[in-house]
Amino acid sequence: MFYLLILSIFGIFTYTAYPSVACYRDAGEMASVCYTFGIAHPPGYPLYVLFGKIFTLIIPFGNIAYRINLMSAFFGAMTCGLVYLAVKRISGLADKESPNLANLPAYLLTCLSA
Repeated sequence: MFYLLILSIFGIFTYTAYPSVACYRDAGEMASVCYTFGIAHPPGYPLYVLFGKIFTLIIPFGNIAYRINLMSAFFGAMTCGLVYLAVKRISGLADKESPNLANLPAYLLTCLSA
């Protein structure tokens, strides 16, 4: 269920990813900083720039801005998966053997509405 949730969220985020630089605040600056491995305006966002550079080198297709958007989709999907595991553990359902696929739409809706 965990992998199904991550793959479905990543698929939705990838489908809705903006294909180039969005005209919103610092999107162009952050894409160029990740590509050139430069320094953004304070506070610099070192982890974002580091992971952005890695994603621009690893992903062989699309322009630089799309690769950065895929990075955001990847980390967004991973965040939804980790929230799912945390809620499952806190609620005491972590010891259950069989996954309840009826809950998948609720998890997807929660991740997509945040």
